This record gives sequence, C-alpha cells and structure tokens, in this order.
Amino acid sequence: MDKYSEKILKYLNKNSSKDNPLINDELYNSIPYDRKTIESSIKQLISENKIVNNTRPYFVSDTIMSSSVSYYPTTIGKNYFKDKYISKIINGIKVFVRSIFFPILVSIVTTLLTLLINNLLSK
Repeated sequence: MDKYSEKILKYLNKNSSKDNPLINDELYNSIPYDRKTIESSIKQLISENKIVNNTRPYFVSDTIMSSSVSYYPTTIGKNYFKDKYISKIINGIKVFVRSIFFPILVSIVTTLLTLLINNLLSK
C-alpha cells in the first residue's frame, strides 16, 4: 500500500464508521491530494477490501436526481495499522535473533569443535 492510501485509510479510520460514513466531497476537501490520486487510492483500498463505498441516490418525484458516495473502513481496514505495528515488532525480534543469537551459537559450536579436535589429537 502506498503512502497516499495509508493516509486516506488513517483519515477514514479516524473520521468515519459504518454508522457514520464519510461523504465523497468531504474526503476530497479534507485530504490535500489531487482528485486523481485520491480516486486511485480509494480504488486500491476497495480492491484490498479495506474500505467500503456506499452509493445513495437522491430521489425527486420518482426520478433519480443525483447520488452521494460515502466511504467507511472495514474490519480489515480498521486493524491494518495494528497488524502493521505488530509485524514490525516481530520482524525486529527476528533481526535481533539473527544478529545476536546466531553469532553466539556459531562461536559456541566452533569452540566445542576445537576442543573436541584438540582432545582427539592429544591422545
């Protein structure tokens, strides 16, 4: 996910919900990106199932006058940042283990092998 999509998702998480979706025009006015960038980011978020869009038509005497599009985050979208930080912590632990634990393990095995070889040669 690119930085534009992350910013839009963060804004939607903060300012909208299923009961109170954010209207399309309000999103365009609140985020300082051009319309094309916002639309492509929204399409990406919808395709990744991180947000949902609702289209509500306005009726006037049995004809559709216009429609309003609104967005709100899904459960996946709401948990995206939590999952992202948890995976960063797990990756940090993996790097720590690789950079500290494995060299210590290699030095211990090397020392034991050296002692074993010295004992075998001294007999």
